[in-house]
Amino acid sequence: MAGRMRRSSEEPAVPTGVLNTVSVLKCFTTSAPLLSVTQIAERIDLHKSSVSRILAALAVERFVEKESMSGRYRLGPGLIALTAQMLSSFNVIDVARPILRQLADTTGDTANLTILNNDEVQILDHAIGASPIRVISPGTVPAYCNSTGRALLAFGGAALVDRVLARGTPALTPATVTSPRRLRAILEEIRATGCNVIVGEYMAELGGVSSPVFDSSELCIAALSISVPAFTLTAERASELVPLVKQSAHAISASMGSRTALRVLQTAPPPSD
Repeated sequence: MAGRMRRSSEEPAVPTGVLNTVSVLKCFTTSAPLLSVTQIAERIDLHKSSVSRILAALAVERFVEKESMSGRYRLGPGLIALTAQMLSSFNVIDVARPILRQLADTTGDTANLTILNNDEVQILDHAIGASPIRVISPGTVPAYCNSTGRALLAFGGAALVDRVLARGTPALTPATVTSPRRLRAILEEIRATGCNVIVGEYMAELGGVSSPVFDSSELCIAALSISVPAFTLTAERASELVPLVKQSAHAISASMGSRTALRVLQTAPPPSD
């Protein structure tokens, strides 16, 4: 048939029944969540009796459910349980590592994946770029004056923000924002834009661009950042890094099961040459 790729002799044969079952499941989309046997048969060019048998088998495991009123089918809770098991086996470090590497290679700077540990920022993993000036934050870092810390605070809930700010926000450099009111406004802006740019607030020579990472429950579980020398983080350079960092964070989030991030990636315009 036209458009079908030829399978190499080394590639193991996949039973037709398995391929047909997968084809049936892939018919269900956000724009077509309910489908009849006839609709599915037409979409995949399969006889209605075969589609009916496949749906009956899927219904046993609750991978699909039949709507009693219309007789149409939808995806069932069995798939949700299966997806949850799959997502629980994902480790955000393993998922993020190749994306960190790609981001570091693209920008030449250090890419970081961080979490909050006792309300301070801890680096889980990083990838060093080709830039001769390497910037890596040592140990744990206060969240209120760090790029990824602010991303994690912005999406971590009001109780977390109140607790961190109540501990005090001393100035670590002349540029450190210490006003709780101003910090809350910054966090609100991060929630609106999904990114954060910070220059010289934790260490005078350090700048960063960050974006949050979400899981399948749309909870913020980590943050991604690029660490750069503060003197290089001009407004022009920040405008170049922000979309790269956001796209990388979306890629990790989508791999962790975030449907919101997946939709963003699917609707994003192709990168310009």
